[in-house]
Amino acid sequence: MPKRSEFIRGVAAIAVLTSVLVLPPGPASANAGAHERLGGLATTPLIGRAAEPPCANPYIATLPVECDPNYEYWDAVMADEASQRGRTSARASAQAAIAYAEVEVAGSGTNDTQAGAEHLAGLGTGVGDNAEADVTGTLTTTDDIDFYSLDLEAGDIVGLSVSGGPDLVRLVGPTGTVLIDSVSDPSSLYSTGSPLPGGGNAAAAYVVDTAGRYAVNVDLYNNFGAYLLKVRVFRPVLESRPLGRQILFVDFDGATIADRSIFGSAPASPGTLSPLSTFLPNWGLVASDESAVIDAIMATVEENF
Repeated sequence: MPKRSEFIRGVAAIAVLTSVLVLPPGPASANAGAHERLGGLATTPLIGRAAEPPCANPYIATLPVECDPNYEYWDAVMADEASQRGRTSARASAQAAIAYAEVEVAGSGTNDTQAGAEHLAGLGTGVGDNAEADVTGTLTTTDDIDFYSLDLEAGDIVGLSVSGGPDLVRLVGPTGTVLIDSVSDPSSLYSTGSPLPGGGNAAAAYVVDTAGRYAVNVDLYNNFGAYLLKVRVFRPVLESRPLGRQILFVDFDGATIADRSIFGSAPASPGTLSPLSTFLPNWGLVASDESAVIDAIMATVEENF
């Protein structure tokens, strides 16, 4: 059992993924319901151009329901900025995905460990790299497991999806730590037009914080057999923006949303999200722990944004 302080830190990391909404530019009064701990937290803003449409970039902002985003404009902006800095941002890759076929001979087990991972050369966000790789392979038995390595920079965004037979995908860090794994496909919750891969048996996305050689692992959860593994790597779009201010809304009290159908089976009607306090017992915490959880979440937000 981890120490309570370590557990709260883990809860913070989970909560940041589910509670941070990047709001489009607008009057501060529109965000008056934000928790008092928001305290002027700011990051880089959306760029201001003479011909910029009224709705913010839909790839990095949660837009009001009345907004009709101009995807064509923002695709062109992101591709232009990516070409100027020689790196690959989301939606900016014009190259066809690298097609990679597993080399391992069936039953040999040569890529069954991270040390024996088959390297996806040319995949990355550096100058001349390709942001996309499609890997075909096979888990021949219930004991088979496949590893593929790739070189990443701090801040790279990695998207993974596996389809076919296998139904488990992982991202493993340079030291062998499992950073994220998935046995389901949450891509229906991604923003419209998201460049992250999905639509298969399992999908995951992760932002790496340290440069190094990482590994993607295809494994069996319920099934084995032939598979297609999609690996996508991007840089954060915001890193190309001029310095300035953007408001992050971090909700702990239960926000009201216009359309609950974004969660899948819920009806397309307004609803109020449960406050953070209702989740504490599920994590083995009590009401008096809420402030510590909020502090840990805000520290994680400030560290990463």
